[in-house]
Amino acid sequence: MNESDLFEEFPRIEYHRRPFAFARLRDDYARELAHVAERIAPDLDGLPPQEGMLGWAGPYGARFSRYNLFLLDPAFDRLLVAVRATYRVLREAMRMEPRPQLIYAWQNIHREGERIGRHLHHAAFIGTLAARAEGSETRFGLSRERSDDDFVVPNRDGQLILTLGQLHYHETTPWPRRDAARVTFAFDIVRRKGEDHHPLQLPFDA
Repeated sequence: MNESDLFEEFPRIEYHRRPFAFARLRDDYARELAHVAERIAPDLDGLPPQEGMLGWAGPYGARFSRYNLFLLDPAFDRLLVAVRATYRVLREAMRMEPRPQLIYAWQNIHREGERIGRHLHHAAFIGTLAARAEGSETRFGLSRERSDDDFVVPNRDGQLILTLGQLHYHETTPWPRRDAARVTFAFDIVRRKGEDHHPLQLPFDA
């Protein structure tokens, strides 16, 4: 698979107190992934949610430890390729040597007025892909409470973001649309098996 065929905008680095890698995937692929997420959602509804997460994470984020999107549908194979390419740019900007790691991914589907509450992940790197999310924002910050120092990212369909995960809080604004759901994908890159208590991690040797 040719990486260049995946990107509308190739990965680049921006610094907002911490380094962020931004890329944008092709519009047709982002739309395809949004449709795949809605198609497989009923299959995920029967999985047990993590205790205490449904209220702020949504139905599929609350089940993040029960599945790994990269194992569910071939459509996500290209997303994994794009994540690897974007991570490589971030790693090189940070002057980090390659190291064996693991990755897993989940989806988020939100209806009008719903949002993801402020939280953090116990992962070395975190990322998100906005498949259908224009009209919402994602805030990144270094404190548990919202701050004027937060980095606010207007979501664009197809936008892929990768950044450091440790002590990096994030949240989204409420979804304003009634005619269609907000669809995004999140992923964690962890340094050792079992970190963040996920049983379905895949090798991610960048």
